[in-house]
Amino acid sequence: MSDMNDLIRKVVLTGIGLAALTKEKIEEVVKEVVEKGKLSEKEGKEFIDSLKRREKNLLTSS
Repeated sequence: MSDMNDLIRKVVLTGIGLAALTKEKIEEVVKEVVEKGKLSEKEGKEFIDSLKRREKNLLTSS
């Protein structure tokens, strides 16, 4: 049973790590787009905020 618990733990931690990495990458890309002037700073912040709300809704609905 311990092997199964370890596997589940590793899967969950991997998922959390990927989500954090993806979030950081999205924020980095949005920042670059804002810096290039293709998106206003306000639009970039609103986009990131909307992603955070979606993430929170997904986590609470599961």
